[in-house]
Amino acid sequence: MNALAAVRLPLLHGLTAAAVTAVLVAWFTQSVLREADLSTLTLNVLLRGSDPFQGKPLAEALALALGRSLALVVAALAGAAVLGFVAGAAYALSPSRLIRSLGWGLGTIG
Repeated sequence: MNALAAVRLPLLHGLTAAAVTAVLVAWFTQSVLREADLSTLTLNVLLRGSDPFQGKPLAEALALALGRSLALVVAALAGAAVLGFVAGAAYALSPSRLIRSLGWGLGTIG
């Protein structure tokens, strides 16, 4: 029974943080999409619901989808690596508690 009590509070904190994050992401996404002019996007197929693979053979459609996904994954990982490096350097090199706490928080977001 004691072990359950020790797990309950961290689990509640984790679930609350995940729920608040999901609500904030959904709100931010909706507000951005409401204000964005989707007709000016170059690759607006995801946001406008178009079918980018219509009329293409399966091999070409698969290569196109994998290429786009790979580009997104590489960009996301590069951004996360740069952010983590900067946050880690701020944490390691700063004597200020405020900057260290900001660096720690920023570095552990992802």
